[in-house]
Amino acid sequence: MAAEAAQYESVFHDYLQRVASVAPIATAHADWSERNSRPAPEYVDALRDAGLFRMLTPVSLGGAGFSPWEIGPVIEAMARVDGSAGWTLALGQGILGQLVKPALYETLFSDPQLTMAGSLNPVRVRAHREDGGYRFSGTGSYVSGCTHASWMVAAGLVVENGAPKFVGDAPVIRVGVLPMSECQIQETWNMTGMRGTGSHDVTFEDVFVPDDLTFDQADALANLGGLLAPVSLGIARHAIDAFIELATVKVPTGSRSLLRDRVSAQTQLGQAEGTLQAARSLFYETCAEAEARRLEERTPTDPERVRLRLGSVMAAQLSAQAVDLIYDAAGLTAGSVGCAIERCWRDVHVARQHITLATTRFEVVGRICLGMPANSPII
Repeated sequence: MAAEAAQYESVFHDYLQRVASVAPIATAHADWSERNSRPAPEYVDALRDAGLFRMLTPVSLGGAGFSPWEIGPVIEAMARVDGSAGWTLALGQGILGQLVKPALYETLFSDPQLTMAGSLNPVRVRAHREDGGYRFSGTGSYVSGCTHASWMVAAGLVVENGAPKFVGDAPVIRVGVLPMSECQIQETWNMTGMRGTGSHDVTFEDVFVPDDLTFDQADALANLGGLLAPVSLGIARHAIDAFIELATVKVPTGSRSLLRDRVSAQTQLGQAEGTLQAARSLFYETCAEAEARRLEERTPTDPERVRLRLGSVMAAQLSAQAVDLIYDAAGLTAGSVGCAIERCWRDVHVARQHITLATTRFEVVGRICLGMPANSPII
């Protein structure tokens, strides 16, 4: 057991070192990614060359064999360099590919260059049922990483015999894996933050997907928060790093001393640090619990699922609060284009709006705590 733990630590440390080796490339191309609303090709190539897109891929297929609950610190480390870079790394892991039939998963991920992008919003997508599979047509929204993906994951409302299919009052939703060669990217990503993620819309028409390359939407939504929340944590740490550097050189207007000597700045930095540490503690505690359940091969209860969701949501929301404190403490400098704090502020506030991390998830947590049904597919 001790030997296995030592081997794991060695492999994990190796992946942190890989992030460190790619970090200068991410930094050098962050402005290009921001301007062009997509990850720079040089950064994507560096991730592929370093094997960083394959942390969830089994060792037998050349990956690290980690679980989604183990790789948070690696994603956080990349997001500490740049928020969009961290998001690109997180959503390039192909976690949704794990939900297809095992034989097909091995076929897909035997390609060392494979990357996946996806949209789990079914509103503008229809999955028409036919023998052996579904034909997907429509538009997937906010497809992070689509500009370098080889496969597209899309959720669609199931249509049978010309009409949407319902179970009770709920529409049936199916998720399919489509080749990007049969999809078209629409240049629609125009947000204030996370601009370098390339989260454009993707359209497709009458693309046949066999049954074995489809799965339920609820399964797809379960684990995304564990990959995305560390991005917010890394962004908040970047903002704190940038503030500490700024505070040692900036003399605020109307002052004769450095920003670091201002009591309000010291206080807000302390609050930001405490807020971030609280966010990290809860998030990684819930990750450890999820990993323990995985090893026990035990399905989580609804209260356990909402606690896991709460860990992810609080990570994102508290990270945004920490950056707000830093933004205020830094003064007008924080609003200057080109200031790291300015980009962190934009990035963290866009990241916190993702459906798996947004404040709307608190309603589900509250309902489960009150003994009520979740009333949502996202727990």
